[in-house]
Parts: sequence; C-alpha cells; structure tokens
Amino acid sequence: MAFTVSGISHAAIRVTDLGRSRRFYADFLGFPVVLEAEGVVVLKVGNALLGVRGDAPETSSGERFDAFHVGLDHLALAVESPEQLREMQDALDAAGVRNEGIQDDSSFNAKALVFYDPDGIALELYAMVG
Repeated sequence: MAFTVSGISHAAIRVTDLGRSRRFYADFLGFPVVLEAEGVVVLKVGNALLGVRGDAPETSSGERFDAFHVGLDHLALAVESPEQLREMQDALDAAGVRNEGIQDDSSFNAKALVFYDPDGIALELYAMVG
C-alpha cells in the first residue's frame, strides 16, 4: 500500500502535572493554546499540534520520562536560525531550566539545543546552518 504523507499532524505527550506543563509550554515557550479540555491542552507548534495530556490512573506514581525506554526519545522542533538557539539558551538558563547547551550536529550541518520539560521529557530546538 502506497500513500503520501505531507507532514506530522500532531504529537501527544503524557505529563504528571497538566497545569505545570501548560505553564511551561504555553507561557514559557509561547506555544499558543488552541484547545483546552478535561485532561488535555492542545498547542500550536509551527504547522503541527502538540497535545499535552494530564496524568492517567494507569500512570505509575512518581514516574518520570526516560528516553531509553521504548517510545518517545525526544521531540525536536525546527527553528529558523542558529541565532535563535542562543536566545533560547539564555532564557532557559535564566528560568533555571535544565539544558545541554548548543551542540553541533555535523551529520546534518545543523545546531541543536537540548532541554527538558518539568517531567524530564527531552526537547530539542534544531536549526540548519547555512
């Protein structure tokens, strides 16, 4: 079966504290909220949507994100220029948000800034160079 995909429609993540995560993604990162419903906030991220889902009864108490388990490794968000990475790193540092600093990705001639949301979910801002 052949089909054409034009992009990613949306991704969804599960968090332990929906209010705290809403503040991080909407207020701190500035992603516009397009929908709020019981247990979920949907944000506009570029041309896609990001669903942030609250804790579920099936979630183990004290559970934290682990990039080495099967499932989500990280969520990479494209930005227009490497200069934006420095500005974002300054904002992350000022807010006390854990990050890995700006890194070179020579495989794709890009730069990346890896940081973590309140649940430890790995996020990456990714900028092509030149």
